[in-house]
Amino acid sequence: MAIVNVVKLGGSILREAVSYQQVASIIALQPTWRLIVVSAQYGVTRQLWEQGRAQHLSAQEMDALLAQGELDSAQKLAEACRIQGLSVRLLDAREVMATDSQYGQAQPDFS
Repeated sequence: MAIVNVVKLGGSILREAVSYQQVASIIALQPTWRLIVVSAQYGVTRQLWEQGRAQHLSAQEMDALLAQGELDSAQKLAEACRIQGLSVRLLDAREVMATDSQYGQAQPDFS
């Protein structure tokens, strides 16, 4: 069985646009990093949360709004990696992972 290195990049290291290029440069030096999970850019989740609360969104709508921060961040990082000459494939977690549909508190569904 092949071992896959999974790396989680938190929003605290993605503070501004240039951060994505810096992280992509690091990724280019790490050939064993095969799967990279990325958070929303620093401060984005809080901004989206406050926006959602002000609009009185349902838990399902709030989950969709908050997910947009991670999706945007993943797209930015993928593009930064491509600029570095890396071959990348952007995976949308919603297409490869199922949850129990408990909006606001969803848990992975491993069945």
